[in-house]
Amino acid sequence: MVLIDEEDVANGVEKFRRVLIGKLISTKQANLGALENAFRNIWRQPRGFKGEKTGHNLFLFHFNDEEAMNREMEGGPWSFRNRWLVLLTWRCGITENDKAFSRVKLWVQIWGAPLHCRTEKVARKLCAALGKVFEVGLYEDVTTGNVFMKWLEFELKNCLRKGMNMGNPNDGIHCMDLRYEKIPKYCAKCGYFGHDDDKCELEKMALKIGEVFISKYLGSWFKDINLHGIIGAQTKPMFRFSLIEQWLILIGIVYSQSQRFEQMWTFHDDCANIVSENWGPTSYNSLMEKLVTTTTRLIGWNKNTFGNIHRRIRKLQEGIEEVYMTTISQPDMTRL
Repeated sequence: MVLIDEEDVANGVEKFRRVLIGKLISTKQANLGALENAFRNIWRQPRGFKGEKTGHNLFLFHFNDEEAMNREMEGGPWSFRNRWLVLLTWRCGITENDKAFSRVKLWVQIWGAPLHCRTEKVARKLCAALGKVFEVGLYEDVTTGNVFMKWLEFELKNCLRKGMNMGNPNDGIHCMDLRYEKIPKYCAKCGYFGHDDDKCELEKMALKIGEVFISKYLGSWFKDINLHGIIGAQTKPMFRFSLIEQWLILIGIVYSQSQRFEQMWTFHDDCANIVSENWGPTSYNSLMEKLVTTTTRLIGWNKNTFGNIHRRIRKLQEGIEEVYMTTISQPDMTRL
């Protein structure tokens, strides 16, 4: 064995002093060129930036400026093509199996805590049960009361949870819902990151040994609206009034004063019947057929109820122009 002194590797260590090492949490192999170009633009063209591949979905990011490197390191969490990219500052001996690559920081919301349990101490206990907590908040919702939100360190070896329980001998057990903000793609069957639904290893393993696999059914509803930032100014957040208004927020149709068609379609009997007929227990259509049928019928209802909006606008413009032309063509009798 050849002994190597620290002095022998001093230059090499200095060379990697401004290097981040990143691991992409995915079973699919990532392309270095695509990854490098994407983060060069995301990180605003840092001076001397260069990517280097060192293993399966393991990459080095070289910087000339240590300040820029630290800024991007602290600016996470990062993702690439809807997968976690976990960044660490390079150090001697680090490998792709390092435990630090199994942790990411994310925002989690807790909904449904009893009224008398919405305190800071309860919030901290609940949040601590999910991981290392960096920040905890209790925010007021207009209709449903309060929601706990926390910024914590999540272990990727754990699966996403739908909810959690709390209680005591006097109050009994209360179930609360969990929602996660701005998280990349995950397996809706098992709740783990890194693979797609059709490549769920837990499902394959269960089928292989002849056991029944029970899916968690973690759909897109599991990722809630991003509340962080909306409520950062310590104001009452205007969100989550209802499922319909939550959808309106997502597509950008939010007004300080609701328009006539908004007020009607959210509670009109015809709309309720359309949704019930297409999505109720008596409907056996496929998901795509339900979506297409619901969309077509709602568009038809809107047109029959309010008419062709563009045609009405043109007709109104023509009417205004006609009134204007009539006004300027008639003499002003007051001046005669």
